[in-house]
Amino acid sequence: MKNSRILILILILVLIIFGFLAFQNQSVKKLVIGDEQFSVPSQYQEEYLSNNLVKISSGDNVYFITEKSSSDVKIFVNKYVKHKKLADNQSVNIYYIDNGNFDIYKSVVSENSSVIHYWFVKNGKGYEIYTGTADSNSDDFILDIINS
Repeated sequence: MKNSRILILILILVLIIFGFLAFQNQSVKKLVIGDEQFSVPSQYQEEYLSNNLVKISSGDNVYFITEKSSSDVKIFVNKYVKHKKLADNQSVNIYYIDNGNFDIYKSVVSENSSVIHYWFVKNGKGYEIYTGTADSNSDDFILDIINS
C-alpha cells in the first residue's frame, strides 16, 4: 500500500515535470537565419524577408535579425557609424557588451534612442539585430535571442 502511494506520487511528479517542459517548449519558437537557429517568444510573428533576414514583431515591437557576409562585425559597426555621421549628420554611441559567451557591439543613435543595432558573432558567423522601436527591455530581449 505504501509503495503504491510512493509510485503514484512519483508518477504525478513526472507528469508535472513533462507538462512544464512541454509548456516551456511551446512558449518559444525557433527561427533559422542563415546557418544559425535563434529562439524568440511565441507571441512574436516572424516574416522571412530572405534566407538571411527575418523580421519579428509583436504589437509595436519590431526587430530585424540578419546574417552578415563577414564574421568581422567591427567592419559593419564602423560602416554604420560612418553612414550615420556623413549621410544623416547624426552621432552614434557604441557600447561593448561582454555577456560571457559573445562579444556584442551595440549602437544607439543620439538623436533617437529607439534606433538600436546589435552586432555579434555566433558560431563563426556575423549577425546584426536592429530595431527602431527599442524600449527599456530591448537589451534583455536581444541578449535572450543571442544566447538562444
